[in-house]
Amino acid sequence: MRTQSPQRVLCVTGAMMGTLSQNLSLRMRIAALWERRTDNEELTDDRAEQERLVRSSRLEWTIVKPPTLTDSTAPEQVSAASDLRVRPDSQISRLSLARSLLTELSERRFVHKDMYVRATGPYPS
Repeated sequence: MRTQSPQRVLCVTGAMMGTLSQNLSLRMRIAALWERRTDNEELTDDRAEQERLVRSSRLEWTIVKPPTLTDSTAPEQVSAASDLRVRPDSQISRLSLARSLLTELSERRFVHKDMYVRATGPYPS
């Protein structure tokens, strides 16, 4: 990155990674805390450090926090917001997540913010 001098970075972590937002349902916050205390501690610590480094950079950053990812190729309506409510049944397809990233690159709605994204259901099977 230093040799290319980018101005913008989108970093995908996860809805339950890093600082736990109040827009996560109580069940999601409890699940995240439980996972941090069990077998995912290294991953959780790594993602938290990743978010810290991105936030402290001089780049125009957006940290994208999707819930459960699916392999669906069916069209989905997607919601994105810094305060988007995320529940245990929230999900988004990898395809819709990629489209959301491209949209954010062009629209720049979440510069220096977290961007929670999810399909707005009903979810395709």
